[in-house]
Amino acid sequence: MALSSHSSSPKIPDPIGAPKILVVDDDELNRDLISRQLRRAGLSAITAESGEEAMRSALEQPPQLALIDLHLGGWSGYETIAQFISKPSLAHIIFFAISASETEQVVAKTKTAGFHAFFPKPLDFELLISAIRQALSLL
Repeated sequence: MALSSHSSSPKIPDPIGAPKILVVDDDELNRDLISRQLRRAGLSAITAESGEEAMRSALEQPPQLALIDLHLGGWSGYETIAQFISKPSLAHIIFFAISASETEQVVAKTKTAGFHAFFPKPLDFELLISAIRQALSLL
């Protein structure tokens, strides 16, 4: 499910020195909306439309936390986290799964795969930002 976005809205710059959050979603509107909400909350957002692109980006600029959609073209969200965890330089990242598929089985599978939390779409940004801040405070 796509999240609504206004393409005419101005780009919000990343706050200097803010924690980097990697947003991985194959839907451009979702990536834009999520990254704008993160920036409004004082966080830095890096976006990727696939797991493969996320890996390349993270190897260049490791994020502190990654929001990964489970249903991506190419690598799935599960394959993406497995690739990240297999790299010692990226294994420290906190991983949050996001998906419109919210079943007990999906949530359980995300925990088994190594995700720290699951957030259903449409996203509750107040809850998500709070969880991100709490997770980052533990670093």
